[in-house]
Amino acid sequence: MTFEGRTDSAGVFPASTIRKCGQTNIRVGTVPRGGLKSSHTGVALKVVVNAVSAKLGGGATYISNLLRHVSLLARDSQFLVFLPPETIETLHGLPDNIRLMPTRVGYGRWWKRMWWEQVTLRRVLRNEKPDILFSAANFGM
Repeated sequence: MTFEGRTDSAGVFPASTIRKCGQTNIRVGTVPRGGLKSSHTGVALKVVVNAVSAKLGGGATYISNLLRHVSLLARDSQFLVFLPPETIETLHGLPDNIRLMPTRVGYGRWWKRMWWEQVTLRRVLRNEKPDILFSAANFGM
């Protein structure tokens, strides 16, 4: 969907850019009052974030900023984030709804990472039963 830079005075896409999301109409570019909720249960979302490749520079900065901002928008939601230990050391003051899980799999050989993303992460998803999987790098399930 292209919006060609048309926004209202608050910098939000106009009301004509509303999408149907489950049983809720959500204006693209905004978060509903009360935070992000699962459309099928009406409760806060459970999100798994795969950021094992966010080691340095842009990737680490991106994930850091994403976690800080999304935690403000979705205070009732729970986030389980897989990151390299060095990136976790740089994150301070995150709220309690963000659980950081250190993993060095992003430093391993390609086949170890593929095994982790195709087998181990699937097991995590089966156990955690998240509403969303967000992957910050190239990978497919």
